[in-house]
Amino acid sequence: MTHASSGPAGHIATNRPASPWRRWPFGESQWRQAIRNSELSSQVQRVLVEVVAGTRLLAAEKLEVAEELVAHFEDGLQRGRGVASMIEAFGDPQIASQLIRNGKQRTRSMKNRLVQGSLWMAGTSGVGFLILVFVFYLGKPEPSVDYLAVINRPVLAAADHDKGWTIYRELWIKHGFSEGGGFDSQALYVPGHEEKSIETLVRPSDGELWLAATRRLAEIEDLLEGFRVGGVRPSFGVPLHIDLTEYSEADFRALFPNRDRQSMSAELKEQFGIEMSGMISMVYMPHVSVMWNAARLLIVDTRWAIEQGDLDRATRNIEAMLGISIQVAENRFLYCSMAGYAINIQALDLIGECLEAQVAFTDQHLERIKIAIANVPLVEMVDIASERAQFMDIVQKSYTDDGQGDGRITPKGLQILKEIEALTIQLNSSPKPPSGWSFPYLTQENLPPTSLLVFASRKQLTDKADEYFRIMDADMKVGASDDDAENAIGHAIRELPEGYVFIKMLLPAFHFARLARVRAQVNSGSVLTALGVIRYQREHGRLPETLNDLVGDFLEQVPQDPFDNLPLRYVPKGDKFVIYSVGVNGVDDGGQVVMRRIGEEWYSFVADPALEENIDELRPLPAGSYDLWNNHNYPGDWILWPRNGVLDE
Repeated sequence: MTHASSGPAGHIATNRPASPWRRWPFGESQWRQAIRNSELSSQVQRVLVEVVAGTRLLAAEKLEVAEELVAHFEDGLQRGRGVASMIEAFGDPQIASQLIRNGKQRTRSMKNRLVQGSLWMAGTSGVGFLILVFVFYLGKPEPSVDYLAVINRPVLAAADHDKGWTIYRELWIKHGFSEGGGFDSQALYVPGHEEKSIETLVRPSDGELWLAATRRLAEIEDLLEGFRVGGVRPSFGVPLHIDLTEYSEADFRALFPNRDRQSMSAELKEQFGIEMSGMISMVYMPHVSVMWNAARLLIVDTRWAIEQGDLDRATRNIEAMLGISIQVAENRFLYCSMAGYAINIQALDLIGECLEAQVAFTDQHLERIKIAIANVPLVEMVDIASERAQFMDIVQKSYTDDGQGDGRITPKGLQILKEIEALTIQLNSSPKPPSGWSFPYLTQENLPPTSLLVFASRKQLTDKADEYFRIMDADMKVGASDDDAENAIGHAIRELPEGYVFIKMLLPAFHFARLARVRAQVNSGSVLTALGVIRYQREHGRLPETLNDLVGDFLEQVPQDPFDNLPLRYVPKGDKFVIYSVGVNGVDDGGQVVMRRIGEEWYSFVADPALEENIDELRPLPAGSYDLWNNHNYPGDWILWPRNGVLDE
């Protein structure tokens, strides 16, 4: 078809006054009404409606086009042109619509363009937000891996005769030994000390307090014997459960005496949050602190056994304490590992106390103690696998799962994050979480669906977490002086975008676990070395000249100093000796004990001659108080033997 020169392809002039329709608020109905109110035939009106609708212009622009087209056809009719010829001359309505649209867009004002762009953006944003809302609220987590079952697997695989729990359970029920059971251990501590540590446990020199303690120990001899028998078994033997109702009746009575399952479950949900109460990270592990108390009972009983001359019982107590340190760390959570290391250090302190007091252990007793120390797998006691399982458990309960390892955050995931944040604030007694832990306010409170635009996808999150877990696992095995990995990963986590808030919140402080492992390893190695020196001295009537003299008969190899990767240092002094590490400053100070001024900074006797005026204020730092977390700048060595850090001249 052809187009008339006065047709819609060009500008259609009109002298008609501005239509009142322009001022109406409902633009879409105005242009249609303008066509309907004309005196044109229905056939022409249908063509005009099709053309104007096809332009897809703004409502006001459509009204202008409608008025111009009506005027064009009315003018043609007044000139005597026929309707059919005018429609034929007008051409294809779709082509006409496109030509009119192009012409209007070329002459459109900047204001109209901005209005159209704004409306288009608003419409697109609105539709996009509705899609976000739809996708977000339809997202449901579908957990597919029972990570707690993976953690429990070694416990469930252990035979009953390898489990201490088969011995402990009935004794705990009988004596109410677990938390809330009412077990009374006050007689074992010196009154007036808030911290119940090995330093505050009673000793034979404490007079009436000691007599009261021994009477209490006599009352619980069956419990103590249970720890001696059960403590040397390789497994503690209690699988963990998120749902407390899954514990057997006997296990629940032993672990949670005087408690009701339903009320306790409700309390945990109130304390941790509805969603978090179902997470691995909220598994209740009362046996950890309870076994710590068991170790302290054995310390006091060892002192009593030595007083009575029962060195076999004392040796069995030491063996049980070292075994308990392994049992406590069985689940490999960092909390459990740290407790296991602490109990191990207490056992080593007890051995040092006995040997420095020259308790007359036989060579057979010393060999048993040596074997018990060497059998503690200090490196394996800390493992990142259980921490990773906790993380992955939270992720799978917070994200959707597409079956390919990917997914998106869900409303439940945001609720879990809020509960973690609230719990952290509660535990830290802080008005707000640590820096970097919060996530965008709009995402958290006002517009949760926007979290889909902010949070990393499940695959992005887990890939990044696995990268960090691999670094952590490797770092667990290195020496104390290697801080590069810890500093690098700490910086990397802090620099992560807000969308990785799960990592910022949940990745563990592995650096402290590594240092706890280093402390336990160095202490273990030094006590093994001291045992070798003592046995060498017994056999040869003199101290060895070097530690190499011990290798073979008394020591497999000389333990390594983690601060410079050289053998631990040994200095004979008369009929006594010193074993030491160069310590955090990495400098061999010849076995000089670190000195401190109480309440102030660290000092050495040679650090400042001016301190000679206040020499009485300086005190030697006990070996157990040596600070691996210090800034590596104070003088003096880490004295490992004697255990109290002081050797009488």
